[in-house]
Amino acid sequence: MISVILPCRNEEKYLPRCLSSLVSQTYPRDQYEIIVTDSASVDGTRAIAESFGARVVPEPRPGVALARQRGVEVARGEIVAVTSGDVEVPPDWLARIAADFAADPDLLAVGGPVRSYDGNWLLDRYFIFPPTHWVFAFFGWPTFSCDNVAVRRDVLIRAGGFNVRLPSLEDTELAFRLNRIGKVRLDPLLVTRTSKRRASEGWLRFAARSLSSHIKLFVLKQTPNRFPEIR
Repeated sequence: MISVILPCRNEEKYLPRCLSSLVSQTYPRDQYEIIVTDSASVDGTRAIAESFGARVVPEPRPGVALARQRGVEVARGEIVAVTSGDVEVPPDWLARIAADFAADPDLLAVGGPVRSYDGNWLLDRYFIFPPTHWVFAFFGWPTFSCDNVAVRRDVLIRAGGFNVRLPSLEDTELAFRLNRIGKVRLDPLLVTRTSKRRASEGWLRFAARSLSSHIKLFVLKQTPNRFPEIR
């Protein structure tokens, strides 16, 4: 079984699109579950999730890493697929994830590119899923976005799960830990699409915050910057 984890906080604007794509998978419906970890939403997020048959798990503490980790803790599947409430997945998303793991018993995690459904190619390739992911993969250390990744649950637990102390970069930090354990792969055909809402804060501001966060976490061993809440 595959457990799909959706960390959500006030996602009523985007969640129907996401869940519509998840319940329309070519993968057998009885072979996957959808877990919405609700971080104290005050809108219609919970009701929308339940209307699509998702399992809603409350996580009262703020923070996306906490929400993702809560989903891992309650997941029933051998594979945990992680995305976000404003993401639309293709109909074969879960089938491709299952095929990637079936084809390689040594594979610990697989991620893929993230594009936008309301942006443009420049935004997609240099903002939403920057080329640094492919650079790291070329040198044998693939990284991924938590808008599009799947991990073997037992390996994720053994690795310590998501670092709930981090306000950002929890996906990159997890990727580095998994690379130390075994094989992580980027599948170029495993593509999801997200909204461009993060770009609304401005490219330069995002780039500066992202660079500063990476330096803080991986060079200075400090806590990275928190992402502003944009919905």
